[in-house]
Amino acid sequence: MGRQTLVILVTAGFYLAAFAAFRGPWASWSSWSSLLALQWVFITLLIAGTFIDLDHFLLPHEVTFGGLAVGLAGSALVPELLHESTPWRSFLSSVAGACVGALLIWLVIQLGKLAFGRLSKQFTEPQAWSVTQIDENLPPVFTRSGETLSWEDIFFRPTDRLLLTCSELTINDRDFGPCRVEIWRDRLEVQSGDPTGIIQQSMESVTTLKGQCTKVVIPREAMGYGDLFLLAMIGSFLGWQGALFTLVGASFLGSAIPLLGAALLRNKEWSSKIPFGPYLAAAALIWLFLRSWLLEFLTPFFVI
Repeated sequence: MGRQTLVILVTAGFYLAAFAAFRGPWASWSSWSSLLALQWVFITLLIAGTFIDLDHFLLPHEVTFGGLAVGLAGSALVPELLHESTPWRSFLSSVAGACVGALLIWLVIQLGKLAFGRLSKQFTEPQAWSVTQIDENLPPVFTRSGETLSWEDIFFRPTDRLLLTCSELTINDRDFGPCRVEIWRDRLEVQSGDPTGIIQQSMESVTTLKGQCTKVVIPREAMGYGDLFLLAMIGSFLGWQGALFTLVGASFLGSAIPLLGAALLRNKEWSSKIPFGPYLAAAALIWLFLRSWLLEFLTPFFVI
């Protein structure tokens, strides 16, 4: 089965499930057709975002920002989308859902920076590394022992820096002995023991940058900002309760599914290739179809 066929079948299955969930008489079709159409749009956005994220590890703005606009507008036109009786209450609920969704992921990102903001590796033997730029229209890439990271993979924020403890270093036509080099997106700084002291240089003037390192510290994100925009979009369709459940449910799925997959497939590497976006989409669909049951089940434990 090809990817295109799979996407069509999955989408059609969820369309049918959403249609069956109404169980309304055909005579009242005009009263619930708009709501069904919005739910189909929401399902389409989640499925499209899932497969794009799986393939490219990114969530396009057409899905997140476009979906957010549809969710906000749809909530005002069809109050039943947010289970409200008036357009203004539904719109406010949609805005609250989008804000809560964005805030939740933002907090996760900030806390993740504190806990997992740097990846440090120490080596017993020096390892070769280099920074190269194949095309002047493309950003450079950092390569170490067969591992390649793009500039965007490393430098999320202006303050991010790549730290290397080197046994030897070459910058353009100049060689250094043992030194410490700090690389930012647009500049670098070398601290060596020779009389020249600290050397600073713009990355634009660097044509050759390579060396041997015994330690590397790479900045990293706990989660991408595409997930922030995705959960904001989900919140605009599901409200703040749905956004909160989606984050919690996605976190549970993101922990349980890799463990289950590793136990069944005896392969721990496959789960590392799944971004967080598909888990958010799966949890959002669970809330969409099981909202009433979940509210009834969770109410004794939490005030929702």
